[in-house]
Amino acid sequence: MRVVNRDDIVAVARAYLGTRFRHQGRRAALDCVGLALAVAEDLGLLDRFGTLIRREDYGHYGSQPVDGPVLRECERRLVRLHYAPEALISVLEPGQVLALRAPFVPCHAGIVSQLEFGPGVIHAYPPSGGVVEHLLDARWLKRIAGVFWFPEVGILG
Repeated sequence: MRVVNRDDIVAVARAYLGTRFRHQGRRAALDCVGLALAVAEDLGLLDRFGTLIRREDYGHYGSQPVDGPVLRECERRLVRLHYAPEALISVLEPGQVLALRAPFVPCHAGIVSQLEFGPGVIHAYPPSGGVVEHLLDARWLKRIAGVFWFPEVGILG
């Protein structure tokens, strides 16, 4: 059995760059949750309960979820990284899953990558029209509500 590492997660997420955005998209088009689920399914990853993470999981949320469903689902199925807020930038590692505020409620998700000038994020972002990757600049860093690992990957590298 092949061990999945954080570079595998980033490589699979990058394979989706340019995929168009669609709310609750899970195949030909993706939303932010669909991207994380697709990456996990492509790699055969399990959640904290030992259940295979599948694209079709978690499809019952509105187009503007205002009660933090993404953060709750990450907390339920993934491993949360605990950190002091001032140390956030130093704990970000490629392959982590971010629960992000959009703009104030944690209803968005992304996958941490590494770019030339620092940590990046790969996410399906409606204003960009699909899956994009960009630097996690100050505007995005302040939106981070939680940092998570897929349980099988954790800190393995």
